[in-house]
Amino acid sequence: MTYQDAMNHYGSDKPDLRYECKITNLDHLSSQTNTPADTDLTYCSLTLSNSAEQFSNKTLSQYQELAKKSYVGTKVTAVKIQEDSSCRSKLSKMIPELKWDEFSKEGNVKQGDVLVLAWGKRAHVLSLLGDIRVEFHRDVTSQLNTQPLDLNNPASFNICWIVDFPLFLPLEDESNGVNGAGLESAHHPFTLPHPDDEHLLLTKPLEVRGLHYDLVLNGNEIGGGSIRIHSSALQEQILQLLNIDPTTLQHMIQAFKYGCPPHGGIALGIDRLMSILCQTPTIRDVIAFPKGFGGKDHLSGAPCDVAKEEKDYYHLR
Repeated sequence: MTYQDAMNHYGSDKPDLRYECKITNLDHLSSQTNTPADTDLTYCSLTLSNSAEQFSNKTLSQYQELAKKSYVGTKVTAVKIQEDSSCRSKLSKMIPELKWDEFSKEGNVKQGDVLVLAWGKRAHVLSLLGDIRVEFHRDVTSQLNTQPLDLNNPASFNICWIVDFPLFLPLEDESNGVNGAGLESAHHPFTLPHPDDEHLLLTKPLEVRGLHYDLVLNGNEIGGGSIRIHSSALQEQILQLLNIDPTTLQHMIQAFKYGCPPHGGIALGIDRLMSILCQTPTIRDVIAFPKGFGGKDHLSGAPCDVAKEEKDYYHLR
């Protein structure tokens, strides 16, 4: 699954595929033409199937508070689908700029569903609905001891690869980066750009995809890695875009000039995988000698003061 598909449909780059509901974009129903200042404005919905009985006003208030705290400027509301006419009337009052008659014809909802609507900045809307998608099903499954019809077996393992991540992410402080580019690495500065996108590095860097990948299981990243840059010229170009002084990495750049072969790697989070297999919410439960929240090892007592005799033996101060 591509990063873009994961964000558009699930609102997360770590999608939990046990939940069948997907985010739906409603921009095609808008009767307004965005002004230049509103080009990032988007309307999206999430259909919670057969969930009208479990979805309360308190539930909606919690999601509105989440939007207020974590996704500033994003609005969210919800309506329980009952009769078509009353549903359209409520929706028209909530967001009058959308053509709800056309929405009804598309058959996106049925009686007994809950339609969650969010609008605002695109990235915020998708992430908010992604959070709601997971939180609602988790709450219904654990607290009410019931299972929504769009939830597959909670004990099942739904695994997928996420690919085609962006190579760069924009920095909020646009003064950073060469020529005010304001870029940072989405993964790390040694990730190889997608060969089809290399020509965009100097003109449209935010459209360049990177050859890094994540392995996701039930909404948890259990592995990640990338194909690395092996060209000295390309590595220097990436460092320049990120405003990183290449002199600190000359040993690596020089090694590339001798003919470094293409290479890559992946790191697996065995502790995270084991916590999923053991159905425990924290990796502390599956680590042999876990450290406390203060970073202290309760078995050995580390970190602790080292005796002067030991430091003298190893010529340490």
